[in-house]
Amino acid sequence: MLFRSVRHQPWIFNLAVRMLLRRPDAEDATQEVLLKAFQAISTFRGESQFRTWLYRIAVNHILNFKKASESICSFDDAARGLQRTPDLDPPDPRTVPVPVEILVEETRICCTMGTLLCLDGRQRLVFILGEVFGVSDRVGAEIVDVTPVNFRQLLSRARRDLY
Repeated sequence: MLFRSVRHQPWIFNLAVRMLLRRPDAEDATQEVLLKAFQAISTFRGESQFRTWLYRIAVNHILNFKKASESICSFDDAARGLQRTPDLDPPDPRTVPVPVEILVEETRICCTMGTLLCLDGRQRLVFILGEVFGVSDRVGAEIVDVTPVNFRQLLSRARRDLY
């Protein structure tokens, strides 16, 4: 069973890093989740897929981090920060070692991640599961422990708040 949980380590880490933002926190959380799963393996009854059982352990653990359960800033704070950011032209493509499109995409991802901090932990989690990882409402509902209808409603609210 340990092999089965280690196979899911990249997904757990990706979720943790998007929820906690700091790589060292995400690495610690991932290791702790895998240890919890190993210690609790005798409680796995096969009523759901192993993956769903493991991801629920991950979600519960990550949401217990103070940073993951609350919003870090408000949308007003984020808007003020963006207003203070200078509107510069993209760099000259001849002077950077990577295509400018990659820099633009990295900037978009960083801005999205920063904006996610304005959501509370549950909204952030549902948005990451539904929009970033593309899980179905059925799987997302199992992971978050709500009905598929509630998962879709939570996702809709998170989208509305973000947009």
